[in-house]
Amino acid sequence: MNKLLYICTLFFLSFPVLSDMRIYKQELKKDNFEFGDVKVIRIRDTTKSAVYPEWSIEIYNKDELVASHEGLSFQDIAANKENSLFVGISNTGYPATAVIMFDGKGSLKLHRNHEENLFKYCKQSAYAFKEWYNSEEPGIKFKGVNPAKIEVNGCDGQVVDVLSKL
Repeated sequence: MNKLLYICTLFFLSFPVLSDMRIYKQELKKDNFEFGDVKVIRIRDTTKSAVYPEWSIEIYNKDELVASHEGLSFQDIAANKENSLFVGISNTGYPATAVIMFDGKGSLKLHRNHEENLFKYCKQSAYAFKEWYNSEEPGIKFKGVNPAKIEVNGCDGQVVDVLSKL
């Protein structure tokens, strides 16, 4: 009887975690984002596993592949006005990327995951959902030189200075 109770307890304790896991359609999905000479391709490969996709981004400059970064992704992306610096942000836990920044040559300048708890989260679940910015109107802005600030519309209505959180 104790063994049955133990098994049932494990099952019910794991249910909230399992219910948060997402099952994707099995496919190789590529989304293109173009900024002048720079093209960024967001890739989600679920051909091997519908539960644990392989994520990556590819960066092309003048149609030449200059970088590929495995395990990274974003929901929203923006470029500075020179199309030389790019910021990708995400409210999803798949993968864990909260913010990435890279240049037009594909060099990764910044990568932060949700687990680092750098941002104020308005809503979150165990894995799938990590809302820290307004995904309906992200309003990504580059301000100053190099830039001095990267601002995003926070989920709470406040402007988030991404670089000050690092």
